[in-house]
Amino acid sequence: MRPYLAIITDSFHAAFASRLLWIVLGSILLLLAALAPIGYHEVYTVEFSPADIHSSDRLTGLLAAAMANDRETAAGRVAEALPEELREEIRQTAAGEARGPRRGRYADAFNALLASEPDDSHIPLDDPWYDAKLWAGTPRIGELRALDERPAEELSDQLRQRRSRLRLEAALPGAFRPRPERSLAITYAGLETPAVLAVSRQRFIDLLNQFVFPIALYYLLGVGAVFVGVLVTAPIIPEMLQPGSLHLLLSKPVSRPGLYLSKFVGGCAFVLLSVALLVSGMWLITGFRLGIWNHRLLYCIPIFVFLFAVYYSVSALAALRWRSAIVSVVLTVLFWFACFSVGLTAAMFDTLVTDPAKVRGIARSGDSLLVSTASGGLLRLAPESDAYAPILASGFQNPHRILGPVELADGRIAAARIPQNPFNVFGSEDVHLMLLAESQDWEQQVGLRLPAGTRELRAAADGGLFAAGAGGIFYASGDSLLIPADAPEEPPAGGLLGGIQRLLGETASGFERITPPSVPLAPPAAFATVPGSEALVVYSHGRLLRLRAGRPSAPWQITAERDIGGDLTLDVQLGATAERIVLARRGEPLRVFTSDELEPLGEIPSPSSATIIALQASPVAEQLVAILSDQRAALLRFDAEPAGDAPRLELEFAAIPHQESIEAVAWDAAGTLWLAHDVDRLTAIKVASGEIRSDRHPDRDLWRLIDAWGVTPLRSIVPQTGELSEAVTAVISGREDLEIPAGGEVQREQLDVTRPLVTCGVFTAAMLLLGCLYIYRQDF
Repeated sequence: MRPYLAIITDSFHAAFASRLLWIVLGSILLLLAALAPIGYHEVYTVEFSPADIHSSDRLTGLLAAAMANDRETAAGRVAEALPEELREEIRQTAAGEARGPRRGRYADAFNALLASEPDDSHIPLDDPWYDAKLWAGTPRIGELRALDERPAEELSDQLRQRRSRLRLEAALPGAFRPRPERSLAITYAGLETPAVLAVSRQRFIDLLNQFVFPIALYYLLGVGAVFVGVLVTAPIIPEMLQPGSLHLLLSKPVSRPGLYLSKFVGGCAFVLLSVALLVSGMWLITGFRLGIWNHRLLYCIPIFVFLFAVYYSVSALAALRWRSAIVSVVLTVLFWFACFSVGLTAAMFDTLVTDPAKVRGIARSGDSLLVSTASGGLLRLAPESDAYAPILASGFQNPHRILGPVELADGRIAAARIPQNPFNVFGSEDVHLMLLAESQDWEQQVGLRLPAGTRELRAAADGGLFAAGAGGIFYASGDSLLIPADAPEEPPAGGLLGGIQRLLGETASGFERITPPSVPLAPPAAFATVPGSEALVVYSHGRLLRLRAGRPSAPWQITAERDIGGDLTLDVQLGATAERIVLARRGEPLRVFTSDELEPLGEIPSPSSATIIALQASPVAEQLVAILSDQRAALLRFDAEPAGDAPRLELEFAAIPHQESIEAVAWDAAGTLWLAHDVDRLTAIKVASGEIRSDRHPDRDLWRLIDAWGVTPLRSIVPQTGELSEAVTAVISGREDLEIPAGGEVQREQLDVTRPLVTCGVFTAAMLLLGCLYIYRQDF
């Protein structure tokens, strides 16, 4: 063993003798020295930014309505305090004479209201535009109620500004995005910087672990250090093969394959030193300066050394065959290009072929199945068919978003297709409901115009339909959903009132808003129908509410309310059975409440490595399915009676097949659970018994076949070095999926850790085996 250790040590010495190594190590030390002074401290979230405004149209509509209202309101007091020029622009926008104030203009105006004068350093004890009686009827969150109860003299200037911001948000519900109570102010060497991040500390840690660390380390080490390492280590094998050096080494009690492998291991010293220095330095800096001790960061050291070993196995074999450092570098670059080309081709097939075909929604009508796809297509799978028939074809150049499909009580299917753009995910154009029925040969029938900003559709128990958006929840009865073919075209509402209704999304005839004005539905918010009743449960701004229909053409009444509190910026999912309500907020345990009084029943620990992205309730049983971001699904079962003994509260994964490939789930009217898995395959199971009732494998088109029989085998043979970045992200974050904000929504990308590790490991082992065989058989 000693001779091999001596050879490895000699390779370490050769790496240390390289000037390039010391240049790289010096550069890493300079980089760490530049990063070390970075720090942060928490401050109250006070000032508005343009990104805080959820909907400028809704904000303009609320202010215009308040200005036109003869009765004094909280929104009216805010409008009176705005600059006259901005007030005039709001009037012109409501009358259709202007496009509307920009978000930045609103942010500046509201920031000026946080103090008596924008440039004053002294904050008044109370806001001149505030009236306690008017604000009593606004949706004040718990933090604001606590601040209002405290004497103003006890509040610091920053807390008084925080209170002012919350009052503005309460006066204009649904116009602002919830922000955390505290933001992070970035410092450098103890000095304040202009950078203030309106995110919570936990969200800041998530951003570092999911994006900043993986991207920075991959480009610094996975690209830069590997490339420099190949240049430095390329001469090691040719120098070993020099007659004098080789004969001296072979005179020792070492085998030829052992000599080759020892030189290979020693050649990895360069990258090991660079990687260990940078990763350990970043780990210490983030620990001491940011208070984030993520020990998983250290696991990246062997991953990046392994990545270098993949390339070095090619370089060493080429140097062994041609005894030239230049040839080994050139062939290694060509190998990198081959890996990059295969990876790019596979990524293009994922983006253009596989991902667009993934099922996002399922509905069953009779024996037919309708699904919506990620690319905005609406497809039908007939019982006698082995292929999807397009109802609405999707297109990569014209992306759309499908709302639904939703199965109505009378068997019809409701859906809507909304054009997407990067600035407005749910579109600003007039969008009409689309109704489909088997009795009409699935011909598209034009339904009511949806309220502006609609982002979710749900079926009502009486055959009607709920449409939810930032403006609230709207309801239309089942017999009014379809527009008769001979109905005259409805003229748009005109005048100031019509403009205000248009801005607030209330111009859709046939839909009536049922949520009270004090219940905004700006994200993160959620609602669910309660099976077997005409009630709704709504989560909005940290409040869980139960609503029931009251007088006709009037907002529904709040019959129960529960203050959840906590971080209002967390993504939320809501599910409801006849007896229980389940609330899932990101990173928190699932909370279970009674359906009638919203009394807490208990909590269920949420999976630590995944996020619950949807909750689907059975219409006929006390069962809920939770869809996780890692493409698994878990069943929540409860006792038959909510009273008495405590219900069983747990997540059960074993009862649902096709785990780790589930795209979407849906219950049909009979209580059968349908799974969409492996892109677009559909399986129906009876949850109570685990019996598979149906298993549909639709035919794939030509491009899907090319992907399955050509691209996938190719990416399994050629090492996917680029995909090792996914392994880095998964190791650092401890998650198996990546959340990417896109236009107001969150796109989730699954992180494949196994495939790149397997393909790279097998390839490296094969290259080393070829090198050992070659040096063993070669006559030197």
